[in-house]
Amino acid sequence: VTVNWNNATTGASGPASQTPQYGWLFQYFLLSRQNWTASIPLAVGSDVITVTATDASRNLGRATTTVTRIADITPPTVTATSPSHQAQGVPVDANLSATFSESMDPATINGTSFVLFDSNNNVVPGTVTYTGNTATFDPINVLAGGSNYTARITGAARDLAGNNPV
Repeated sequence: VTVNWNNATTGASGPASQTPQYGWLFQYFLLSRQNWTASIPLAVGSDVITVTATDASRNLGRATTTVTRIADITPPTVTATSPSHQAQGVPVDANLSATFSESMDPATINGTSFVLFDSNNNVVPGTVTYTGNTATFDPINVLAGGSNYTARITGAARDLAGNNPV
């Protein structure tokens, strides 16, 4: 048995994986006891998906469905920071972190999108990592005690849908 899919909206098509047991009922191909999986790219809006299965005797089963994908236009927010806003007595060797409300595009979380400035508005060098929904800034040098610093998440950061944080 082979199972293939076609997205009439995007023109994409491909195979599904696994070999199911099947039966006919009212001209619909029923898949049972096993799951078929396929990664089908969807366009925003309505996508018409047709799944076609063919067995060794060339019996054909087909089902068509419409899937609606709604665009993600909700910008991510920073839900937590460490140290907290206007924290006092922060150790000079502390890392900074920002936790986002949703998954971010890891390729956009870097030294351009997570920036630390000293009290003279100079960029403080450091490295940025991203794990889960949290970005961490690790200053290369120990920070000056008793000084004010400002961390910023810039418009270079984006969520998985391409939205900038607010």
